[in-house]
Amino acid sequence: GDDFNSDLPFYERWIIWILLKLFIQTAEDGTMGLLTGMMATDAQSGILYGPKNGLYGPAVPNPPKDYETDPVAQKMLWDTSEATTGTTFTV
Repeated sequence: GDDFNSDLPFYERWIIWILLKLFIQTAEDGTMGLLTGMMATDAQSGILYGPKNGLYGPAVPNPPKDYETDPVAQKMLWDTSEATTGTTFTV
């Protein structure tokens, strides 16, 4: 049995369960965007694959958002990643 939040009243557990089923994917479904981008023969470079609405559904091509292609944001992420890991990597 599912003892998810067993300290909550039944109706609250039921509402949470319904919302989770509607808006959250399984780990297997969540992996499909990564697998599609890595393994699909028609996968395109620079395209992110995942649910169309960002929450659930089949993995489809999603064009990058502005902040994902912003050179300043990319540099900040790269620099922060190197500082956090204590490693440098030159491309």
